[in-house]
Amino acid sequence: MPAPTEPLPDIYRILFEQANDAIFLADVETGCLLDANPRACELIGRTRDEIRGMHHLELHPREERERYRAIFQRHAKAGQAIEDVEVVHRDGTRIPVEISASRVVLNGRPALIGIFRDLRPRRELEQKLHEAESHYRILAEQNLIGVYLIQDGRFVYVNQYIADFLATNAPRT
Repeated sequence: MPAPTEPLPDIYRILFEQANDAIFLADVETGCLLDANPRACELIGRTRDEIRGMHHLELHPREERERYRAIFQRHAKAGQAIEDVEVVHRDGTRIPVEISASRVVLNGRPALIGIFRDLRPRRELEQKLHEAESHYRILAEQNLIGVYLIQDGRFVYVNQYIADFLATNAPRT
C-alpha cells in the first residue's frame, strides 16, 4: 500500500469542530476560556475570538457568579462532573444547559473540557408531553365516555364512568 501523500486529518479537531453540542476548553488555574467550537459560539452568540480569553464566569448569570465559581472548582477537583446550569446568550437570554466536564492536561497545564448540551429542545418536548397528558386526563375524567387501560390482562386505569358502570353492573351474590 503506498504511503499517503498528505497528512491524515486531525480527527480530534474534526470531532471538536463538528460536535452537535457546545464545547468549551478552560484553563483550570486562571478560569479563562482557551477555545470553543462553532456550537459554543452559536449557543452564547459570540465569536470564537470573543470567547477566547473570556473568564468562564462570563458564560453564566452575573448574579450567580459565586455559585458558578464553586461549580467550576468542584469540576476541576473531581475531574469529571455532570450538572444542569444556565448560560447567558449575548442578547441576555438565559439558556438551560447540561454540562459534562472532564479534566485534561493541555500543553502541560490542567484544563477542563466542558460539553454543554442545550436543554431547550428537551424542555419544550417535556412541556408538550405534559400538556398532552393534561388534555387526555381531562377528556378521560369528564365521564362522558368510558376510558380504561388494560396491561397484562389487568386493569391499570379506569375512569369514573367505568368505575360507576362496573359498580352498578357487577353481579350480586
